[in-house]
Amino acid sequence: KSGYGLERKAELKQLRVLKKLSQRHPIDIVPTFLGAHAVPPEFSSSKDYLKYLEEELLPEVKDYTEFVDIFCEKGVFEPEESEDFLKKAKEMGYKIRMHADEIENVGAVNLGVKLQAVSVDHLIMMDDESIKPLAKSDTVAVLLPGTSFFLGKSFAPARRILDEGGIVAIASDLNPGSSMIFDPSILAFLSVMKLKMKMEEFVASMTINSAFVLGLSDEIGTIEEGKKADLVLMDIPDYRALPYFTAQNRVRYVVKSGKVVCGR
Repeated sequence: KSGYGLERKAELKQLRVLKKLSQRHPIDIVPTFLGAHAVPPEFSSSKDYLKYLEEELLPEVKDYTEFVDIFCEKGVFEPEESEDFLKKAKEMGYKIRMHADEIENVGAVNLGVKLQAVSVDHLIMMDDESIKPLAKSDTVAVLLPGTSFFLGKSFAPARRILDEGGIVAIASDLNPGSSMIFDPSILAFLSVMKLKMKMEEFVASMTINSAFVLGLSDEIGTIEEGKKADLVLMDIPDYRALPYFTAQNRVRYVVKSGKVVCGR
């Protein structure tokens, strides 16, 4: 995701770099425009900044991404203005995502479901009443246990979302501000211990469900005829053993589209 520039030149640079990396690197990189991550100091209000994004940047970043995200949070971008911004993005053909109910419960999860967002991310502070509507929708709950751990916060209600039939994806949220955890084995440990997930649920959350969020589930995410052979071969006795090898690199080979791109 972009979002650490908060001005035209820096945001476009981030998206250009991500696009070039995806072209040069064997691993797929799917960018998301997160210009609405915070309000830059040169803007008098969040409303003025969102208007600038709608008029100036949303038309321009279309060449680099099909996803738009917003940090819907009290004191940053309130639900009402987030809704207006995301509706505008949808009208322009973007798929929408949301940072939702991370710090405070502002009803962002319900808003994401209402707008048919591809995903709502974080969900640390979502309320019980939001769980069933989310679970009945196609909006994916992208949970980021590394962020909860890194910041010393509570964890999202993964177990209850899953028990209601919701779709859960796990991601690292790797960023310099709130989660410098990029090791999947640590995410596996946190998902099992703190999110109360079963290992098969964790595996699905990191594979087919994550592919679904990115619109790639027809190509990758499962091992089946007709899909690309994207595989990770690990030196463990059973997939359920992964959390027991936390912070140990047990990867032997990475296979991308049927080709070994990394091995040891």
